[in-house]
Amino acid sequence: MSQRFEGKVALVTGAGHGIGAAVADRLAAEGAAVLVADLDAARAEAKVAELKRSGARAAALATDVRSRALVETAVARAVEAFGLPDEIAALAAFLASDEASFTTGHTYADDGGFTVSGMLEG
Repeated sequence: MSQRFEGKVALVTGAGHGIGAAVADRLAAEGAAVLVADLDAARAEAKVAELKRSGARAAALATDVRSRALVETAVARAVEAFGLPDEIAALAAFLASDEASFTTGHTYADDGGFTVSGMLEG
């Protein structure tokens, strides 16, 4: 497999399971150091353990990406662990609160389930 992310740092939100975990797997397989950020600390730790068993550099962080303060903590943790992130994969639904609007300037209604309603406007 290509090592196109060798020496790079990746922060992946929602990386404890699903698509986020698959993205973390691929980035690690291609050489990136991966910070696995997930709302569920146990899932994040389990994914990191799996990545480390395969020889990857990885660290876990339980975070809620709806909170600006927690996102800032996640980025600071990535910098502390591996250096400034070169890649950020935001795979957790996060545009669900007024506080999260700092990323796009838009807010969306959280339906309380697994999806966020609304469309990102150009």
